[in-house]
Amino acid sequence: NADAAMYSAKQTGRGRHAFYRAAMNQRASQRLELELALKRGFRDGEFILHYQPRLDAAQRGVVALEALLRWASPSRGLVPPGEFIGVLEDTGMMTIVGEWVLRSACVQVCRWRAEGMAPLRVSVNVSPLQFQNNAFVPMVQRVLRETGAPAELIEIELTESLLIANVEQARTTIRALKALGLRISIDDFGTGYSSLNYLRHFAVDYLKIDRSFVTDIANSPRDRAVVVAIIGLAKALDITVVAEGVESEAQAAFFSDAQCQELQGFLFCRPLPVAELERYLAAASKGCE
Repeated sequence: NADAAMYSAKQTGRGRHAFYRAAMNQRASQRLELELALKRGFRDGEFILHYQPRLDAAQRGVVALEALLRWASPSRGLVPPGEFIGVLEDTGMMTIVGEWVLRSACVQVCRWRAEGMAPLRVSVNVSPLQFQNNAFVPMVQRVLRETGAPAELIEIELTESLLIANVEQARTTIRALKALGLRISIDDFGTGYSSLNYLRHFAVDYLKIDRSFVTDIANSPRDRAVVVAIIGLAKALDITVVAEGVESEAQAAFFSDAQCQELQGFLFCRPLPVAELERYLAAASKGCE
């Protein structure tokens, strides 16, 4: 009857609500656990940098390295950044972790220089929270001074969305960073709505073409046309173009033929910890002799 049906629906609804609440509680508990583990991990020195080479498209020699944050957790293993960067942002830890990344990369550059290794640019990714903070440029200046790293070997990687958020502030900050002697690159280029327009406003040195264009380059005439246009425009503005996410020789050949200057991706090398990277660089330099 109607009363029985109504009672059954109420019971079912109550069960669903309890299930939903339990799932929410579990997610909140896991999130809190992750936050605490991240704070402990950072304090205990579990954060490390891996480096992925960028190669000259014509000669295939390594010309730069991208520093990439990793969390080597004793209990969770090597945690990819996609699983914890958002948490660092939400908890306000990104500012202090971001400074640690820049400082660690600068120290590594100085160490390699002291060991007589050929100088390589190292790029460091910067989050919106860091970049939009008024203390960002003074922090960069302080780290360069305290580590003694040559500014011309340090590259600051910014995303398109970060630049579009506040054009005037971004322009001022980029100008200040360039005055320190740093290089500036735009990551994930081509995904924003006004990509070509804002190149007029920002004095950047490198464009990293988003991997989504690279992936489909063999099958998509439209993607090829867009990429060729980006490379042509960048060349006219004296901006170096980097194709990231290169995984096949066909992709590499296309970008080389299109006069893209630098290539980065698994075809050449995955991000590596320092010891493995040094072995890779030693082998690469022997191969060029």
